[in-house]
Amino acid sequence: HLLFVDPGRSGVSVEWPDVVIVGATTENAWWGPGIRNGLIMSSNAPGIPRFFARTAAPLETRFGRLDGEVFGGVLTKSRFFGESANENRTVSGFRMLWRPPVDSSVALGFARVVYAPVGAEASPFAQTFARAFDALVRWENLAGVGNQRSDQTAAISARWLPARGLEIYGEWARMDLPRNAAELLTAAHHTGAWPLGMQWAHRRPAGA
Repeated sequence: HLLFVDPGRSGVSVEWPDVVIVGATTENAWWGPGIRNGLIMSSNAPGIPRFFARTAAPLETRFGRLDGEVFGGVLTKSRFFGESANENRTVSGFRMLWRPPVDSSVALGFARVVYAPVGAEASPFAQTFARAFDALVRWENLAGVGNQRSDQTAAISARWLPARGLEIYGEWARMDLPRNAAELLTAAHHTGAWPLGMQWAHRRPAGA
């Protein structure tokens, strides 16, 4: 029997009040407005060990309020797999949420993650730093480049609170980056997924 220590949902961070929080964590995270299904990040599995930086509070600008986060982490091979080639992956993520100044009940979001293989000769933890910003800078196949070596998923989302207790939301994600604009327009559903929903909470009168 092997003794294994799991860090669980642990984390350590340093905060610059009202500006930025920087740290490391193994907590799971939920990205997107979906209630039962998160397309980019969800809490349905243990968290990814990662380093992160995110806004400590929404940034107030003349163009609206902005929230953002970027992280770099590593996925290691399951202990239940047999001996095989190195199957470690680095993961980089980025998300941004914007609330326009004309209506704070509307929130528009963009999120992206990139998973890339780590060579057998490389340390996955060292590669975590080298590829921490892949979600921002690694855009394979946007210009028709073939032989994509990484898995890339991007999503746009919207959330609207038009009245008290009422929420309407939607999200659309795609895994395979389009080779050109024509492919995006003619096959937008390819490797795509989307949830669309609403919920309404209403206080029942006393005695009802």
